[in-house]
Amino acid sequence: MRIVLTALIMWTCSTAMGEQVFEPATKISYSLHPTVVANSVTASQAHYKYSYELNSGLSSIQNIWRFDIRITSNSVFGMDAPLGWSVGVSAIGTIAWGGIEMERQIPPGKRLSGFSFISPNLPGIVEVFAQGYVPLPKAVQFVDETTPAPPDREQDSVRAMTVGPSTLTFTTPAEVVVRLIGLKHQSASLGWLGDAKFVLKLDKRLDQAKAALARDKKKLARVRLSQFAHELAKAHDENKTERGKNKNDPKDKTFVSDEAFQLLKINADFIIAKLPSKGKDKAEDDECRRAEAEKDD
Repeated sequence: MRIVLTALIMWTCSTAMGEQVFEPATKISYSLHPTVVANSVTASQAHYKYSYELNSGLSSIQNIWRFDIRITSNSVFGMDAPLGWSVGVSAIGTIAWGGIEMERQIPPGKRLSGFSFISPNLPGIVEVFAQGYVPLPKAVQFVDETTPAPPDREQDSVRAMTVGPSTLTFTTPAEVVVRLIGLKHQSASLGWLGDAKFVLKLDKRLDQAKAALARDKKKLARVRLSQFAHELAKAHDENKTERGKNKNDPKDKTFVSDEAFQLLKINADFIIAKLPSKGKDKAEDDECRRAEAEKDD
């Protein structure tokens, strides 16, 4: 997913010494590639390691020196950062990374990995915002409390959405499937999934899983969710193989972005692990075998 700057805002404040211009920190374009790995740290609780690679676009004018990921709880630990960068939980509810040393920042056209943390929370869709490096003006003197301050850091950023930990308030498999359906819809609206026919196919698998749970057919729901996860992984693997081979591919071609794959696959696997691998009776086992024998649409 690529985030391209479409507008620049010049920030100005008046001081006793005249007019002082604050250069915006938004002269950047970037893409952020997440990876989520489930680690069973304890017997009863899975934890997830969230890792990110930050790519600065060729159209960037500034070095990227800071980015934040919004979190919904403080249940994070094991935070890590690349050499020369710092990391911590900020006062505004984000995990914030910063590279103050110029030689450690990300210049246009370059990429950097090593941004990571661990959380017990399943992946959801969260906000991310990044800033370009702007040297402070040589003379900034504020006359009194009415003098305009430099721009707010959250506002003076290029914003996007990515995959990050979110609090799970649902408990039953049926409720988590409904949540997964919502995440799939959001992924499609963000442009992380395509084409329309493929998205409908994923909808069908999730609707089948939801219907199976409504009939208390938990093994059948597991089969349908496994089919959903398989189709998702297959499309994502094909995208990785074909990526860059043909830049003239039509926009409606089937695709699964890194964000959609990490988000939906991990959540589907979470539900699958909580469903039985055996049917409650022969009738359910027979229905599962018929479902498994279905050919792709």
